[in-house]
Amino acid sequence: MKLIYMMSVLLTAILIGGFMYRSSGNKEAIKLDVVRQEEISDIPYDDRCPDQFVEYKTEQFSICHPFELQLTESTSSGLLVTFSSQEEELMVGYDPDKKWQIHLCNFEKKVTIASQSASRTAFNQESVAGCGRPYRFVTTLEFENELFSIDLRKRTGTYGDAKRYDTIEQSLQLPAAP
Repeated sequence: MKLIYMMSVLLTAILIGGFMYRSSGNKEAIKLDVVRQEEISDIPYDDRCPDQFVEYKTEQFSICHPFELQLTESTSSGLLVTFSSQEEELMVGYDPDKKWQIHLCNFEKKVTIASQSASRTAFNQESVAGCGRPYRFVTTLEFENELFSIDLRKRTGTYGDAKRYDTIEQSLQLPAAP
């Protein structure tokens, strides 16, 4: 019975919408957002990385980063790379100077990435009501006596959750220790 009711409501909405469109005289009022096949084939596909992520590889590490973040900077040795867009910046690599001050709205937790014990810090916005949502995530780990970090930050605004960062962080691969 519910199915018949839903179908009749849907059919009524389609008929009313079609009538309003024809009577408006503005044939350009409704435009469909269609993705052409050529546009789909331009997005790189990588078996290791999930949809909308692309792999970046060096001899020192491999990581999946969001497709819209483009490589903007790399040290000559390739040990520290920066990907960015207008909205975000991602820095990945060996950074011995990665330090920040302790703050009430920074929350740290232990994680495991690339079979290594690591520490993730979420930097949350400070507000009158307390700590808000995160605007930056940094994970640091020590690998072969060097400090490796993954640092993702919003240029403006905050993240609704850590899912995007989880994908980046958990995709890290480091070379096998000799």
